Amino acid sequence: MKVLIATATAGGGHLAAASAIEDAWRTLRPHDSIEKLDLVKFYSTLHRKIHADGYEKIVEHAPELWGMLFSKTDDPKVVARLNKLGRTFTGPSSLRLERHIKRTKPDVVICTHYGIVAVLDRMQEKRESDRPAPNSPSKNSHS
Repeated sequence: MKVLIATATAGGGHLAAASAIEDAWRTLRPHDSIEKLDLVKFYSTLHRKIHADGYEKIVEHAPELWGMLFSKTDDPKVVARLNKLGRTFTGPSSLRLERHIKRTKPDVVICTHYGIVAVLDRMQEKRESDRPAPNSPSKNSHS
């Protein structure tokens, strides 16, 4: 089985969780192929600067601001606006990540960071829209 563990360099928690999952998986299924992937590798320079450096600066110098921003993500309307804004910066990064997933074809994707979830969702939606409807005639059927 091919396993992709997607994480991001943004604080130590995501990386620690990914390492713990990788260690446990290797112990339980030593013959599986595991790739631990830092999503930041797909980010543009600007995206990387905003994401990694911005997070570190806010947490270090204004943790109460980070706490406030984090608590606001409980509101679906705020999340929708943040996602819309985020797509402005992440479009090319998402496409590079999508190409990597298509090329490596993992059987399982485990996420310790939210950054990959929208990409996987979009890929699933594309697969479903490309699939013929259950009651529609196939291309090879004859009337």
